[in-house]
Amino acid sequence: MPLKRVADVWPSNVDKLTVEGELPVRLINYTDVYYGDRLHAGLDLMTATASEAEQSKFQVHAGDVLLTKDSETADDIGIAAYVDSAEPGVLCGYHLSLVRPRDVDGRYLYYALSSRHARLQMSVAATGVTRFGLRADSVCAVQIWLPGRHAQRAIAEYLDSETTLIDAMIAKKQHLIGRLDERIDASIMQIVGESRLVDPVGAPVNDLRRLLRKVDRRPTTAEMITAFRDGQVTTRTARGKDGFTNSWTDGARIQGVQRGDVVVHGLDGFSGAIGDSEADGVCSPVYHVCEPADGGDSAFYGRMLRLLAVTGYLGNFAVSTRERAVDFRNWDLFGRIPIPVVDASPQRAIGDRIRALRPLVELVERSEALAVERKNALITQVITGGLSVT
Repeated sequence: MPLKRVADVWPSNVDKLTVEGELPVRLINYTDVYYGDRLHAGLDLMTATASEAEQSKFQVHAGDVLLTKDSETADDIGIAAYVDSAEPGVLCGYHLSLVRPRDVDGRYLYYALSSRHARLQMSVAATGVTRFGLRADSVCAVQIWLPGRHAQRAIAEYLDSETTLIDAMIAKKQHLIGRLDERIDASIMQIVGESRLVDPVGAPVNDLRRLLRKVDRRPTTAEMITAFRDGQVTTRTARGKDGFTNSWTDGARIQGVQRGDVVVHGLDGFSGAIGDSEADGVCSPVYHVCEPADGGDSAFYGRMLRLLAVTGYLGNFAVSTRERAVDFRNWDLFGRIPIPVVDASPQRAIGDRIRALRPLVELVERSEALAVERKNALITQVITGGLSVT
C-alpha cells in the first residue's frame, strides 16, 4: 500500500537561517536523525526562528516519523527516526520530511520505513548529481506492507524488544572503549597538569619544535591520508569518507606520510584532527608531518597534542581564525607553542596503551557493523512478512 494512504508527508523548508524577528524555535536537523533513530524531548537542538505558518505546519508531535530527504549520497536518503516525545516549539528542520501517521501505528510505520524494502525504493527515487533529493510525491509513493492494527502493534513491540537488546550490546562495547580511552587521556592530562603549563614550579616545558621535528617526505604511495576529528590518522579507504575537512585541490603539492608520523591538520587541528598515522600515504601541504626529535613516542605526542587542541590550549596561539577553524598552518609560529617535556619511558608506556587499544577498537567496530546488519535484516524480515511474530 502506498504511504500516502496511511500518513501525511510534509517536506520541511525550515532552515536555521530564517528571517530574524520571527518566532523562536528549536530544530531537529539532519544529523539528529542520521545518528539517532529515536528522538525525544530534551535533545540539545539548534535554535532558530520560524514564521507562524512554518511553526504550525512543521511542529513535531510524539509519534511522528522523520525522514532524510536531501543528502550527498542516495544511500543516505530515507533514514528514519521515530519521535518518542516532543515539546512545543520543536520543528522538523530542512533536509528532512515530516511523516505523520494517520491510519497506521506510528512505531510500526517507523520500522516499515526503516526496512531495506522501503529504503531501496527511496534511494532509487532520489534525483540529483552532486546532491540527491527526494520529492514529497516520491515519499508518498513508497509501498509498505500493512497488516491489521493488532498485528502492527505486535510487530512494533517485538522489534522494540529485539532492537533494544542489540542497541544495548553495542552501547556496552562502546562504553568499554570509551572508558579505556578516558584512562589514557587522564594519564596525559595529569602530566600536563604537573607541568609548568599549569604549575609555575612544575615539570619543564619546551617549544613544540624542539620536541617534534617537521619532515618533508617524498611520496611513496598514492593512498590519501586524513587526520579525522576523533584523532585517528589513516587512509580514507580504511576509514571511509566522513568526519574530515577536505583541504585538497587538484594540482596541489603532496607530501609523504609514514606509519608512526605525528600528523597535524593546519586548519582542522583545533577540532581534534591530530594524531599519529596508522598507515603510509600522502597528504596535502596543509598538514604538518612530524617525528619525535627527542627519541620519544609518536602515539603519545599525537594524543597529547590532540588533547591540548580540543581543550582550547593550542588555539590561544593561533594567528587568525575563520568559521569552524583555527589557523595552525604557519610552522614557525605553531612550533613555538610550549608543551610539556616528558621522559621517554612514560611516553612509551602511554604510547603502548594507545597502540594496544587500536585492535580492540577495530574488533568492536566490526562487531557493531555486524550487529547493525543483523538489526536491519531483522526489521526487513519482520516488516515484509518473512518472519511472523503475531
